[in-house]
Amino acid sequence: MTNELTRERVESARERAENQAKIYRGAMIDLQKKYTEEPEMFLEGEYEADFNYIKDGIEDYETFLTLANAELERQSVTDEEISEAIEYFKRLKVYAIEWEKVFPEMPQALDMADLAIKALEAYRPERGVCDHE
Repeated sequence: MTNELTRERVESARERAENQAKIYRGAMIDLQKKYTEEPEMFLEGEYEADFNYIKDGIEDYETFLTLANAELERQSVTDEEISEAIEYFKRLKVYAIEWEKVFPEMPQALDMADLAIKALEAYRPERGVCDHE
């Protein structure tokens, strides 16, 4: 198997991740329904592991979707668009820092902005598809 990130491979992987994210979001809705039906079970910590597992799954697949979308964009963007995107994520980081002050248990916004900036800065048009070195 090759590590070459062709457009077809990334689109296929993105579709699978979207489907998995939908499954996890559905599971979160089911868990929220259980909470309304059995709030005492949540107070006892009965569903805490389920909640964390589902939340982590959603975050993982959303991160993967972000990366897949970034790769598809990387394969078709201009230098000017890259510069604009880097500036956008730098501005987003300002909001993410404020967000983390309010919700310190949810640091993924800043991490995702940093990851996006690094990916955009690493882009080189002459490189073609990502070489994963």
